[in-house]
Formats: sequence, structure tokens, C-alpha cells
Amino acid sequence: MSLPTLNERAQYLLKALVERYISEGVPVGSRTLSQATPFSL
Repeated sequence: MSLPTLNERAQYLLKALVERYISEGVPVGSRTLSQATPFSL
């Protein structure tokens, strides 16, 4: 079973989410993520 490929938007959002989680050590909510990225959620 292969994993689906993420589009550019999904890759950007996932990267932002993981980086924020690693740097702060707390779960990242959709509001925080939407304020930190140029994409609408």
C-alpha cells in the first residue's frame, strides 16, 4: 500500500504544523496554523 502524494499546499501546511509543534512543544490549532500561513483553511 503506497501513501498518497501531497500537493504543494498540503506540504506547506504540514511543514508549518510540524515546525511549530517542534519549536513550541504544544499542539497546533487550526487558528494558529491559518495565521501563520498564506493559505486559507
